[in-house]
Amino acid sequence: MKKSKLLVIAIILFVSCVKNNKDIIKTANTAENYHMESLPPDLTYKVIEDKSDDVLEKNQIVVELSRKISVGQIATLADKFYKSKPEQRRFYIFYLLPGMKNGETISWATSHFDPELEIKVLGSTAEEENSLEVLSTIKGKIVGKWHEEAYTSMNYVIYLNKNKVYLMTFLGDSKGKSEQMTSKKIGRTTRYDYKDKSHFGEYFIINSKEELEFYNGGGENFTKGVVIK
Repeated sequence: MKKSKLLVIAIILFVSCVKNNKDIIKTANTAENYHMESLPPDLTYKVIEDKSDDVLEKNQIVVELSRKISVGQIATLADKFYKSKPEQRRFYIFYLLPGMKNGETISWATSHFDPELEIKVLGSTAEEENSLEVLSTIKGKIVGKWHEEAYTSMNYVIYLNKNKVYLMTFLGDSKGKSEQMTSKKIGRTTRYDYKDKSHFGEYFIINSKEELEFYNGGGENFTKGVVIK
């Protein structure tokens, strides 16, 4: 009789432990370990690819964002997507920005539940893009400022100094690198080439929208920088 009672108690304890463990796992699958922030009202986003697979016990989506957001806002969005689909053992979420092509460039950021949420920003953050204190070191007249994300995650500044034109590249508050350029007007646009010819024929064009277009040595426009205001 005593053995039967002990067996019943053991079973109850085992079931209780299993239930508690499931609760712990479920809690780990939320975004609560991050400080979730409200999404900005001007943000738009859409799922452009869904490779979820019940057999593999995973959800996997690619999301296109209209602009960069903070890590806390990524956590909010990740939690929203996590709760929108049937629960699986893993949930992989990849984020792209405008101009980034799925499968051709690395994601700007990821928020993977495996099983706990881990957020990684692979490109530059919004804070790094908007931090332009390095501009105070520029002596001369600034022609324009741009940020390019898909290939370099860098800031670009074209400026004039003593009748010479320069291109400065930098990330965040890091020290900028300046190189002398040549410029040529082409209709409503301006083309800029490296003066030392050491960049395999790459050049830039400021188009009619004031965007900075990037061209390779073959004349192919492969990306563009958006204006930093």
